[in-house]
Amino acid sequence: MLEYSNVLSVKEYCELRSAVEWQPIIEEQAQSGLNDSDFIIACRDNNKVVGCARIFWDKGYIDHQLKADWRIKIVIVSAKGKETFYEKFGFQIRPNEREGAGMQMWRV
Repeated sequence: MLEYSNVLSVKEYCELRSAVEWQPIIEEQAQSGLNDSDFIIACRDNNKVVGCARIFWDKGYIDHQLKADWRIKIVIVSAKGKETFYEKFGFQIRPNEREGAGMQMWRV
């Protein structure tokens, strides 16, 4: 049975990253990222974390400038091969006819 909570340990977060073959990070960095998250939700199946979502933003235009008719762009990072899961929630797979694939860079 799936259960949802707003609690995600550093160990669980690092295990999820490993499960989808994302670049490993040290626990201190993972804890910092979790601490700076504005919202976290974890999904557990029989007490094992099987997914999570974290929301964070710059807070500038959201908290003080967003008006009723303005739009917000939501960008997510998917594990490779799992992109179609998010389509049913309205997300568009990139690259597409208007947007590139996106980029990232790890700095040490």
